[in-house]
Amino acid sequence: MFDLIEGAEHYPDFLPWCAEATILERSEAVVAARLVVAVRGVRFTIATRNRKARPGWMGLALDDGPFSVFDGEWQLTPLGGDGCKVAFALRYDFSNAALRALAGPVFERVTSTLVDAFVSRADALGERVPGEPRFDRADLRARPPRRATSRQRCRLALSRCRRPDRVPGSQR
Repeated sequence: MFDLIEGAEHYPDFLPWCAEATILERSEAVVAARLVVAVRGVRFTIATRNRKARPGWMGLALDDGPFSVFDGEWQLTPLGGDGCKVAFALRYDFSNAALRALAGPVFERVTSTLVDAFVSRADALGERVPGEPRFDRADLRARPPRRATSRQRCRLALSRCRRPDRVPGSQR
């Protein structure tokens, strides 16, 4: 599951809102990527530089994009032989009111369905979810789902994405 999350260059293959994705840097400690978000007539680019600790954690940080606030994390907690618990949290706010009004509802929908999208992708790949070494693009093409779902391998715990103005005690 960590490889699916970390493999941003493959997001356009299974995230309908991701029009383009480019890896800018990848090391054991960091992955930096540029994503083009395009959904319902709204299009913007975001670049992130994400610290990571394989296989259980990735912290998200904004490098460039239309946000005044953007930070979050993925946490994957092993559940024995059953897989892992996946938790995602994101704090964000758009940098201007017009974009917030236009893109805010769209981006909230995108972020609130993100964990389910990765679980569905893991289901589609079945046991072919790649690990180290880095996977080949051909491995990420959709496969028919197996009967054993990723919910058996990867139990889901979702922390809703939050805008700072909706989080008690946060500053705008």
